[in-house]
Amino acid sequence: MTERQSPTARELVLGFLSALDRAEAALCEAVPPLERLADVLAAARSGRLSGARPCRRR
Repeated sequence: MTERQSPTARELVLGFLSALDRAEAALCEAVPPLERLADVLAAARSGRLSGARPCRRR
């Protein structure tokens, strides 16, 4: 049985940076839909959507 070598510090840093790049890409894909959702919610609350009523504040 062969022994696995531990990753070097360089490999760990490169892996971490790669993970950050993937996280940034996922966030960039998610933000526009969230902004559109926020716009729709704001329109619904203000009554600008057809048939929508403003939310009642308690």
